[in-house]
Amino acid sequence: MTASASVPTNWKSNINQVVKGYESEPAKGLVHGLQKDFIQNSWGQRTNLATGEHWGMDFILTENSQGKFLTVHDYGTNGMTGPNLSMTDISRLSTDLPPDYRLARFSAMNYSGGNDGAGLYGRGKLLFSAASEVGYYIYESLTNEGYRVNFKKLEGNDLRVGERALEGEVSLKLFK
Repeated sequence: MTASASVPTNWKSNINQVVKGYESEPAKGLVHGLQKDFIQNSWGQRTNLATGEHWGMDFILTENSQGKFLTVHDYGTNGMTGPNLSMTDISRLSTDLPPDYRLARFSAMNYSGGNDGAGLYGRGKLLFSAASEVGYYIYESLTNEGYRVNFKKLEGNDLRVGERALEGEVSLKLFK
């Protein structure tokens, strides 16, 4: 038997498929899909499930000498909680990720968080790469477990992610 490897995936094609879905009727385009996915993900993680009281989001578009940046901030949510699993550990699991492994679910692909309706396939976050002119975005979370930050970057057809989210002081350096 020969050595094995993960099946190469054309992530650029996957991203384009999701974008095409949002550009077809009845969807309203990439920008609408992007804001919908941000809001849907945040609303699903609100701490006050009954009323959503104290939940909200801010969308801020900034342009400076470094480029254009969209910052999305939510509050009144659980944040990206759960163990800080490495991508290698996630890929070796023989079971699905539990719903409360929020950081691992966001870092990986095709984990829906136990949704039955919208968000069923866990692919909407591909819109974040599509919306970036360079295919790169940083995600961060401040939870009771501490501050965490990681990135996803499209390199050619490969979607790269930090092997494990950074935590504590070292995570602040990546964010800066």
